[in-house]
Order: sequence, then C-alpha cells, then structure tokens
Amino acid sequence: MDCKLNFDANSEYRQEAVFALRDWSQEDHRDVLASQANLNYIGLDGSIGCLGMCSKFLLSLPFALMLLIG
Repeated sequence: MDCKLNFDANSEYRQEAVFALRDWSQEDHRDVLASQANLNYIGLDGSIGCLGMCSKFLLSLPFALMLLIG
C-alpha cells in the first residue's frame, strides 16, 4: 500500500510529533532548502509566460515579474 499525507504547515506548532516523522530524503533538495528558510518553493518546468494588463499604472507589476524571472 502506498499513500501520501499532507499536513498544513500552520499546525506544526501543535503537531510537533507528526512533523518530526517527515522524511526529508524524499523531498526535492530545493524544497528542503526553502523550508529551512521558512519559504515556499514551487518548481516549474518548461517555458514561463507572464500576462499583464497594459495600463500605465499597472505595467510595472508584469515588468518586475519578467525581470525577476529573466
């Protein structure tokens, strides 16, 4: 039998025994590094697209995202 359980990270302070059972060797090394820094990491494959509104006030957000990705 194989299964996967997900626990909400917000409950970690209440469920320390459950979170102590986590097998870090089964995790992606990038996820482990992000977890150690209290960050969430989402790995993406393929091309990344950015869709933004073309307004002189809202153009800065998509532009900043493209600078971050590129």
